[in-house]
Amino acid sequence: MNGSKMEVRDGLWYTEEHEWARVEDNIAVVGISDYAQKELRNVVFVELPEVGEELTFQKDLGYVESTKL
Repeated sequence: MNGSKMEVRDGLWYTEEHEWARVEDNIAVVGISDYAQKELRNVVFVELPEVGEELTFQKDLGYVESTKL
């Protein structure tokens, strides 16, 4: 990405790909960093697993597709 700094928030664990996770009551909540959201600009499609679906460590859990104008 363009070399600008990313804000790091307390209580979140980040990946090198700008994804984050936090745990609330034994449930993992995941997202993408503010920096990644700004870089993606126009999100046109998001695919996520069903609530309660079992996931595999270090495997893709969804997809985000965007267009840059």
